[in-house]
Amino acid sequence: MLFLFASLPLIFLHQWSHARDAAAYIDGGTQIIEGENPYSDGVFRGGPFGAVFLSILFGKLPDFIQALLILALSVVGVWLYLRTFVQRSITSLFVCMIVVWSSADRTSLDTIQLTGLIMGLLGFINLRSSQIKNHRNTFSLFFISLSTAILLDCKPHVVLPFLILITLQMRDFQLLKLSLALLVAGHIYVGSYFGFKHLENWVRLILRIGEDQKFEKFDGAAHNYWQIVTYFNQDLNNWWQAIPFMTYASLLLVSMIFVRRLTLLGANALAGVCIGMTSYTHFYDFVPLVAILFIVMTKGHASLFKFGISMFILLPQNWHSWGPLLGVFFTIMIFYLLQIMENEKVVKLGVSNLIREIVKLATIGILFYFCIQTLNGFLPLPGELIDAITTTELYFLYVLMIFKNRKHLYLN
Repeated sequence: MLFLFASLPLIFLHQWSHARDAAAYIDGGTQIIEGENPYSDGVFRGGPFGAVFLSILFGKLPDFIQALLILALSVVGVWLYLRTFVQRSITSLFVCMIVVWSSADRTSLDTIQLTGLIMGLLGFINLRSSQIKNHRNTFSLFFISLSTAILLDCKPHVVLPFLILITLQMRDFQLLKLSLALLVAGHIYVGSYFGFKHLENWVRLILRIGEDQKFEKFDGAAHNYWQIVTYFNQDLNNWWQAIPFMTYASLLLVSMIFVRRLTLLGANALAGVCIGMTSYTHFYDFVPLVAILFIVMTKGHASLFKFGISMFILLPQNWHSWGPLLGVFFTIMIFYLLQIMENEKVVKLGVSNLIREIVKLATIGILFYFCIQTLNGFLPLPGELIDAITTTELYFLYVLMIFKNRKHLYLN
């Protein structure tokens, strides 16, 4: 209830008269049902099966209800994902609050993306992994598999690594096979009724977008390290655009080889590493990475670097606004104070040492945060790349902290 109360402002702050990006999927499915081509303008980029199903689920609702419902489900989805890893405590509540109020999640909510729904699905998959040894529920298997097939068709580059690595880690081949079977069956069904031309048009659009992942050509909203690479070398031919996707596929393949040596959190962490390597990642696609990053950081002791990273997660841009900056600073101070207090050895040292420890963390941590922000101002890059810089830095910090805390990701 406390988390719901703390999250309600986000729903109202980002309530639009229509469901924005999520509406593109719903409207795309409606166009397919009505015999139109939803791919003609290049705005809708999801698979036809997932879009048709979303249209059936949400298409008859008023636009503002669609927006409100998807926003609410997105917030619940982030909470469900986090609750599979964090315990019931005040500190864990702060983890949930910080992730849902993070800059990446606020971007996801403002554009009303499907990211929160995907995280809710991943939460169900993670929960299933912890229950699979005790019992097998046929209904839950079908529900999760169908949801996976729908969202996989909408956001394949985000869902696929999580689906493969989690199911391999927990040896749940039923879920993997049924999800892929429903995806194929869904495309056959939609193609049979509405024409396979929609599947062909979708593939053509994706290939064209893949060729246009350059700083000066790409007209979409993808902001990542590849924009920076192509800014410095704008003469790259189209074959070079395959490099991020080949890297993505290679990372996924290598991860599949040794994922069974990892914990469930480790499998999720590796999936996050994979999705950050495509050239079609957006800042709002990084909400799962933010969640995993915070979960991993709470596994070890509080540190000054974690303090600075936590501030960056909440406020990576517009940090000159002192009101939000102070709010972020005191929120992180409370969070790490609670985390330190959970360590009995520190508590035994007394209140004065506890205060001294949190002041040291806060002082050096905020200096680290300001160093990142100041560095951004001196980079020889145009203002159009600030989102790409933010996403790249977040990904770098994610990989760094995953590597530093890797002992928490391996099986004993």
